[in-house]
Amino acid sequence: MEDNTELKAYDGSCHCGLFQFRVDIPKLTTVWTCNCSICSRNGYLWIFPVPEKSFVIKSGTEKALHAYEFAMRGTRHLFCPECGSSVLARRREAPPGQSLRINARMLEAIDLSALEVKSFGSTDGASKSNPPAPPPTEEKPNTEKLREYSGNCHCGAVKFRLKIPELKDVYRCSCSHCTREGHLALVVQNFSVDHGEEALKIYKFGKQEVEHKFCSSCGSYVYGRKDAPPQGVRFSVNARMLKDVEVESISKKDFDGATLLGSKYEPPSIPEWEGEVEEGLKIYNGNCHCGAVSYRLKSKPLEEFEIMSCNCSLCSRNGDLFIYPLSSTVQVHGGENLTEYFFVASMHCFCSLCGSSVLIRQVGEGDNETPINVRSLNGVDLSTLKYQYYDGRAAGKPYEVLLSEKIEEIDL
Repeated sequence: MEDNTELKAYDGSCHCGLFQFRVDIPKLTTVWTCNCSICSRNGYLWIFPVPEKSFVIKSGTEKALHAYEFAMRGTRHLFCPECGSSVLARRREAPPGQSLRINARMLEAIDLSALEVKSFGSTDGASKSNPPAPPPTEEKPNTEKLREYSGNCHCGAVKFRLKIPELKDVYRCSCSHCTREGHLALVVQNFSVDHGEEALKIYKFGKQEVEHKFCSSCGSYVYGRKDAPPQGVRFSVNARMLKDVEVESISKKDFDGATLLGSKYEPPSIPEWEGEVEEGLKIYNGNCHCGAVSYRLKSKPLEEFEIMSCNCSLCSRNGDLFIYPLSSTVQVHGGENLTEYFFVASMHCFCSLCGSSVLIRQVGEGDNETPINVRSLNGVDLSTLKYQYYDGRAAGKPYEVLLSEKIEEIDL
């Protein structure tokens, strides 16, 4: 790399965006290609040496990257465990401050064709690292077909379609937003909102990089979209919205979104409980994600409850988990920010700003209760609670969404 004094900041990431970084180096004019078997196979274009102080990790950690070594094991090649992108490499016996190499193909807004490409040989070179070639075999075509899935918010104002291979698993993210929403994510490219885009409201938080879209009428969280996504990764669709898909029976992959966001979620300040707290009871704090709606709940310890998990069309879409305290034990603040959605003789209330499902206002029988979605409580580990399961789907009328408009066929 040329020894210029003026530094320029280059942003980069793996393909899926799990690992994001910045390098502060002189204006990039030259990259290097190596003749070893792994570099020639993958088309690496290296920037080196990169000073450690010039390498800044913006999201993710280097420890989370997977390492691959081969032949003489002189270099550790580090790649993303999710998408396989080779981001950087480290030479074991390099002079101090010269071990780090960055793959230029990971940089954003770089015209690689405008750079000078120089070649160098490697001690892990081709003559020492290539395994014997296997006998030729007939190449089998990729027969995995794409399947079209359709979905909608609960009220039917928003309808969409997507094309993916047969659905076998979904992501369960640990970030504060997804755990409140019960979001089960599908990261897809072939996605189209056929009807009702105008009914969606947008919510952003944290780094403000993702547009979270929920129905303004019923509160269903439909999908997220990155403002500047890595190539090919655009939409995170909530699998709970899909038609004829039993999401609870699908394999879940845990994704550490809480660490990826880099900052701890801070709940809003909530006014103190007004009144007496009897012996054996405690005060729980809860709120929607944005904090516009908050509440305090006076209750016996949650560990003594069996939390209600219902599979009706609305609860299964929201991932709601309810307890049923008396209304006198719930003190709500910011209730004017709640939107009410009528379903099965009750007003299901969600925040009009962020879409979080918070509570239910009962109509008629049971109107002395205010059911609370325990996902909206702060400091509660859902995995430690006991649950009971109610077959709300069988108890009510079959769920049906009527198309308000005929959807024309389009190519995804």
